[in-house]
Amino acid sequence: MKLSLLCLSKSDLIVIEGQLGREGGLLVETCVLNLNAVDLKMQADSKQEALQKLYHLLYVDGAITSIEKFADDVQDREKKGWTGIGNGIAIPHGKSAAVVRSCIALARMKKPIPWETIDDQPVSLIILFVVGEEDRNTSFIRTIAQVARLLSQENFRNSLLNCGNLRKLARLFTQVTVFDKKTNLQFIAVTACPTGVAHTYIAKERLQQAALARGHSIKTETQGGLGLDDELTMEDIQTADVVIIAADIEIDRIDRFKNKLIVRVPISIAIKSPKLLFEKIEKKLEEKYDKNAQLISDDRISI
Repeated sequence: MKLSLLCLSKSDLIVIEGQLGREGGLLVETCVLNLNAVDLKMQADSKQEALQKLYHLLYVDGAITSIEKFADDVQDREKKGWTGIGNGIAIPHGKSAAVVRSCIALARMKKPIPWETIDDQPVSLIILFVVGEEDRNTSFIRTIAQVARLLSQENFRNSLLNCGNLRKLARLFTQVTVFDKKTNLQFIAVTACPTGVAHTYIAKERLQQAALARGHSIKTETQGGLGLDDELTMEDIQTADVVIIAADIEIDRIDRFKNKLIVRVPISIAIKSPKLLFEKIEKKLEEKYDKNAQLISDDRISI
């Protein structure tokens, strides 16, 4: 039997290795913060001036290819609603084709600056989410969501506002789990067999058990004699890292999974060897990232 991995388009899980930039030294933890795009003593009189200084740091670092293009995309988002979340913090963000490497940039102001905020107070801390087009529906978005949740905690906010150097700042951001190439993956699956009764639901249960045992999340849609159960939503599909199709028949609406990483196996594999299935997927993803995230295309391996 064969496991066929077919990647229809590039969808990288981004991991940014922290460096201590201008302060020198090394940081061994993985960090979502781009430490070359941090200014802890920024002097600016306006929102636009502060953002322009962050854009410049990102451009010099090579994280973006065009200040003008990225600035336009950030401004488009600013027009859609306030990014000042209160407590002296703003979280502007831009999803842009000008982004080479998704990351987070940060500025702490010498004096608060005017900003449109939910509490009508000026801003002392700017956390800029920098997201490439390819990462807008991938695990990096979940990483950003973690940062947003941390910002709701008073202790974390105070630490950001008061930490004295880049090393301490980086330590704070190591609280964020970077969803890497082997763990914390988000799976969706479709199971289906010719009769659509027992095997369809057994396969669903076995996939669920194996995924959770390996630290992954999974949601499974069944297609069979009882119709369609637990239908996958567009949000489920957009946020998924991998789609598993365990079926001995053609499934309905496969076009929903365009541009996703799809793993096709006979339903017997999901029932008899779910642990091995996930091991193979993790291994192929690891190989993918070791090759600088080149596309997997028509690659077949035996189970």
